[in-house]
Amino acid sequence: MPTNFGYSINPGAWSAVGEDGVTQTSLATAPSFSCLNQNEQLASQLSPASKYRGAIVLDVSSPTGTLIFSHPNPTLGGWEWTYGKA
Repeated sequence: MPTNFGYSINPGAWSAVGEDGVTQTSLATAPSFSCLNQNEQLASQLSPASKYRGAIVLDVSSPTGTLIFSHPNPTLGGWEWTYGKA
C-alpha cells in the first residue's frame, strides 16, 4: 500500500504488552465501543496530510505496559507508547 493512500484505524491493528510480558491482541471489546459518544470518537477513515481530533478506547487487562499500533503496510512499521507509568 503506498504511503499517500488514506487508511483506517482498525481495532485489530492494536495490541498491548503488559508488565508481565504477555501480549494481548483483543483490545476492542463490546464495552470499549460504548465508552464514547459518536462525536468524541476518532474518525475511522484517515486521509494523508489531514489533521484529526478524537479518542479511541482500547480494553487492556494490565494497568501498565506498552500499547502497539501496527501500520496496515507492514513495511512501514508502526508505533509504540508506554502507558500507566507516572
